[in-house]
Amino acid sequence: MDGTLKTYDNYDIYYQYHEVENAKATIVFSHGFVEYSAHYSRLAPMFNAHGYNVFKYDVRGHGGTTAPLGELKHFQDFADDLNVCVTWVQDRDSSLPVYTMGFSLGGMITAVYGIMYPYAIAGQILLGPGLLPQPQFREITESSISIHEFLELMGTSGDLWYQAISGDGFAVCTETCK
Repeated sequence: MDGTLKTYDNYDIYYQYHEVENAKATIVFSHGFVEYSAHYSRLAPMFNAHGYNVFKYDVRGHGGTTAPLGELKHFQDFADDLNVCVTWVQDRDSSLPVYTMGFSLGGMITAVYGIMYPYAIAGQILLGPGLLPQPQFREITESSISIHEFLELMGTSGDLWYQAISGDGFAVCTETCK
């Protein structure tokens, strides 16, 4: 399913929600800079196959989200947008744990979200977040694990992530974005 959610400043966040029966948890994914959720078309089916719901959205200023990137007032607007998404997922099924996952810019958004809303989620997956070793990120990065370790904890293998992101990304995008 896809749709839009409203931000605090009345922009539309475009999202795609991929749900499975008897899910173990929900993963809310934030993409990187100059990308959009369709670039990760393989991500949802891979996690779905292992029992995880996946919520992907277009970050402010990207894809189908209406907020222009040039009008960003504060970086925390990104985290507030992510909170709108997490809240929607939790309202849909409050019994499931929610993990936020982000790559590059999305990893930074995910990290800032964890600082702003530390008790809202079960955990975070940061993929190349570009964090400088600032004191506020020390606690996050010191206890980090690899994506392979995380996937093993979730009952899958590291091959899942490799399969989800490998291949010709441009070909995948052009096929799914026609």
